[in-house]
Amino acid sequence: LISALRTLCPQAVGAEKPNLCYLYAQRAFVLILIALIPCVGLQVVAGEVLQVLGQPKHISQMAGSYCVRLIPQLYGIVGFTILQRVMQALDLNWSNLIICACVCAVSPAVLYLYIVALDFGYLGAAWAASTYNWLYIVVA
Repeated sequence: LISALRTLCPQAVGAEKPNLCYLYAQRAFVLILIALIPCVGLQVVAGEVLQVLGQPKHISQMAGSYCVRLIPQLYGIVGFTILQRVMQALDLNWSNLIICACVCAVSPAVLYLYIVALDFGYLGAAWAASTYNWLYIVVA
């Protein structure tokens, strides 16, 4: 569905109806939020699934904890991907580039903050990934 935005948004701009881009983005976000529900469910039980597949218990528990903390990132990825498609269609490429560069520049500090400074360890990497994905959405 997000890939469809690469076609729909430029067509809307070409037809001189750029407001349709926002409508398409809204619809895509709602539909993908619904489609992500099974993915979230799978992430919640990822540790148990790994144990059933024969992974050692301690590894499965660690992976399960990590997967649960990645749930906000799923929605962040969807959000920033949709925003990127709309921004590209509206010819806001420089703005998109600057936002991406700023988020990429800040991400090592966010990783350090969560992993080392707050002492979240490997789980901090999941929280950090969620944070800088959502940072793009907030800045855009």
